[in-house]
Amino acid sequence: MKKFLHNACLALLAVGVFFSLNVRPCRAELDNTDLLLRETDSADESSSPPLLPGRETKIREKDLGENGYYVLYLPKDYTPRHTWPVLFCYHSLNEKPTVEPFRSVLKDRHFILVGLGYHQAGREGYDYIKTVDIDILKRALRSVNRRVRMDRELIFVGGYSKGAFYAASMLNNAPEISWAGGVLLGGGMNEPTRPKQPKSLYKIPIFLGCGREDPHLQHVQTAADHFKDMNSLVTLEVWPKTGHVETYPGSELGEWLIRNGPLHKASERLAKAKVHEKIGHPGLALEIYESLAHVDDGNVFCQQAGIAAKALSAKAQAKMDRASAAMDKKEYSLAQDLLAELAEEFKGSYVGNQAALRLHKLQSNPALQKELQQRQVKEQAEEIEKQALAAQKEGRHAEAIRLYEKYLWLYPKSDGAEDVKRQLKKLRSDDNLQKRLRDQKAARECRGWLTMADALLDQGKPDKAKTYLDKIIRKYPDTTWAVKARVRLRNMD
Repeated sequence: MKKFLHNACLALLAVGVFFSLNVRPCRAELDNTDLLLRETDSADESSSPPLLPGRETKIREKDLGENGYYVLYLPKDYTPRHTWPVLFCYHSLNEKPTVEPFRSVLKDRHFILVGLGYHQAGREGYDYIKTVDIDILKRALRSVNRRVRMDRELIFVGGYSKGAFYAASMLNNAPEISWAGGVLLGGGMNEPTRPKQPKSLYKIPIFLGCGREDPHLQHVQTAADHFKDMNSLVTLEVWPKTGHVETYPGSELGEWLIRNGPLHKASERLAKAKVHEKIGHPGLALEIYESLAHVDDGNVFCQQAGIAAKALSAKAQAKMDRASAAMDKKEYSLAQDLLAELAEEFKGSYVGNQAALRLHKLQSNPALQKELQQRQVKEQAEEIEKQALAAQKEGRHAEAIRLYEKYLWLYPKSDGAEDVKRQLKKLRSDDNLQKRLRDQKAARECRGWLTMADALLDQGKPDKAKTYLDKIIRKYPDTTWAVKARVRLRNMD
């Protein structure tokens, strides 16, 4: 009963944490991101340049607009051990795809940045803002998802000048991406417009920044009012004595991005990780711990996550080291068992994925296949020997002899074959035992034959009955069964 109550409490705690972690109440209703990311493009990634932390890389693919590429930037602290927030960036009029000013604002950390282009440059490109440019965005999203570990719950869009108008349009017209937030700098909306799905904007954070002397200030204000009407969480900065600029000294944009990105609901995520760990999902727990641990050394939730991540990583590494040691000793079956346990235990984390990859590679190793086959043969042989020993101990000697003979016939070269031969020889060399066994066998067979002969005599078929009686005398001439058969033959004459 105590165990039941304990499990019930854990389940209720898990439910409470998961509900508290919804990015916004309608997310489950609206989130088509998984479906979107399962769609595939025919791009050849084998020719793509290597992706390195702290470096911008041009990714060329078909149907990515006029420039034919997007810019992918991995933060300096990037590691594939956990997922990362991603920010899609739109540039100003007549520029090229870039991840600025966001790279500088974030000081090269914490976000994957994607610099997108447009279907058509110049002011004429606005004609495609709700159609082709959305397709380009989705195509880039799928491409990024294939290449790096992005957090599907933390997808942002931002832009400067013309890019801000595009970012606002994407927030309004591409709800299937389930935006986690948006950044509009020096641009916004010409006029209020009804979003494709108004609920998709509920409670999502929107940052707007603009110089007081910027000619687009009214467009920024229009966007701010629009998103407030949609119940978004709007932050508006109007920078004094400033014209049309990307950023402003002292702006809180960098802190805003970190607060709403990698530190989003940090306390609830930490609680969720602890629940995962308690109910036996350490892989999911480790993924969350590691995504928090690296963000802010001064944040208490990050500190707790770091301690927990270190403990779980040490546990996983110990098992991985044992698997590596088994591989070095060519104990492939043991290595397979350890890797399979690790992959299952830490499913959903980088550690679990690495264990699964190593397991797959190991299972394609011919040496492992041979060892597994040998182990299977050994286990089957040991099971037959176990049954034979049990029969021998219980006095079922005939059954024991049959099983020993089966063992030697199926597994003559197994490790236990010599012991089985000795046991079988011992049973066969015991004269008294052999006599009892012969008598038992004679009783089993002769009883049936004699019964059949009597039945045929009762039916008036002495010739057929004689066949069974002769068989008893021929096979067991020195037994009481033979005496009974001879008596019946004499009575037939």
